[in-house]
Amino acid sequence: MKRIAAVLITLIFIFAGCIKLDFFLFDGDQGKSISDTYHGLPLYSGTESPEWIKNAQVEREIYLSVDGEIIETGDIGTHEEYIHGCFLPAPVNAPADSCPLTGKNVTFLYTHGNSGDLFKYWYRAVSLWSLGANVFIFTYRGYGLSEGEATRAGIKQDADAAAAYVKSRADVDTSRIIVYGYSMGAVVASYLTGKSCHRNSVAGTVLESGLDSPEETVRLSTGIDFPGSFFLDKESFNGPEFIKDATCPVLHIHGKKDVRVTPDQALNYYRVLKDKPRYTHYIGLTSAAPEQWIALADHRNVPFTAFSAEFHIADYWDDPQNDHHCCINPFEFEEAQFQDFLDKTGGTDGDEMSRTADAYRGLISGWILDNFNW
Repeated sequence: MKRIAAVLITLIFIFAGCIKLDFFLFDGDQGKSISDTYHGLPLYSGTESPEWIKNAQVEREIYLSVDGEIIETGDIGTHEEYIHGCFLPAPVNAPADSCPLTGKNVTFLYTHGNSGDLFKYWYRAVSLWSLGANVFIFTYRGYGLSEGEATRAGIKQDADAAAAYVKSRADVDTSRIIVYGYSMGAVVASYLTGKSCHRNSVAGTVLESGLDSPEETVRLSTGIDFPGSFFLDKESFNGPEFIKDATCPVLHIHGKKDVRVTPDQALNYYRVLKDKPRYTHYIGLTSAAPEQWIALADHRNVPFTAFSAEFHIADYWDDPQNDHHCCINPFEFEEAQFQDFLDKTGGTDGDEMSRTADAYRGLISGWILDNFNW
């Protein structure tokens, strides 16, 4: 019934001549400031923050031209298009037992999904950072504090600019850059890995809940294979096509309960990667241990499978029930003041969230330590 309704609505729009089929792809929210829109981008919102987190330094306002050049804050107004990003240097004195990438000089380049702004994905960046790694997360043009219009070609250019910036930093080992793409960001990560001018400097790639392409999303949701002429933007934006020639290790994760980007799209990545010797997948096709908890995950909660609420964790920051602004860092989940909120909103308790957060973090760090001689 839902598919029939989707088809009818789509056909009405098409024949009315009002829109093209890729209208849904870019849904960015424009922001105003780090403090107001992003709540200051905290690393911890609890009361028992470890010293290594308290002492961490984060570069929260990095502005880049679309060619990857740094723009000084005072010169932002002279540019019509630019991207905003944040760099989280690997924490100093982080305990190796809970932060297993400490001292490895690993850098994650994070490419996010198709909606929201940077704060929506901030807890995800912090989770990777808490492994003991550098993280650079940025927003595409038309999202958050980035200026300009989001297009398929523009987003690929933004990714190129972000990669160029990361590689230019003296504190980054350019042989240890892991591209991490979530949802639509998996298409962007696949582009960086398989087609961009930076492809030979990507050490490895993680794809989480990856979108295949706008065209495939429409086909799967409506049951109709529309010709390319129905899409306003004809720029190539196909993750499996981008990554099929990748030579680096790829980790592929996709929750079996994902109804936003269905497991069918995960299979399209699988088909082009399955014969590669350095491809690792947890998409419901094996009996491997991680499949047991990834099988419970939907689109948004792979990093914290026990959190079964509808939105990203960051979406609940201003929830009326969330008096303590939980949660940003996975180390917060067990703090007593968050238990009532987590139970009411996510249908779980902090101990369980902490357990599944550890499983996720162990999966990511274990894959890196197993596949690279670092």
